Amino acid sequence: MFFRVDYRSPNGTYHYGVPIKKGSAVVLAKLLKFTLVDGSILEPSAEVRVKAEMEIYQTIAINPKETILPWDPRVQPKYELRWNVSFLLRADFLHAFITH
Repeated sequence: MFFRVDYRSPNGTYHYGVPIKKGSAVVLAKLLKFTLVDGSILEPSAEVRVKAEMEIYQTIAINPKETILPWDPRVQPKYELRWNVSFLLRADFLHAFITH
């Protein structure tokens, strides 16, 4: 087990948790039903599945470490922020610095 789920949304589309160990884990999902605006529930006519790989790294550095933004409660500004996330990939034969 690579990831401990601490919270699962009522419809199961969002999960929050804590990584337990670094490595690669396969995440599987299947759409069982969906709710329309009027509250009625439908099941898909065909099976909908998805498979993805989740990478868990030992250490991730976010740059900048702090972001301070002005706030005006009357205007309530919206900001779009971008961070550089970097990690160090280590192997017996390889040392590489990778930036996503």
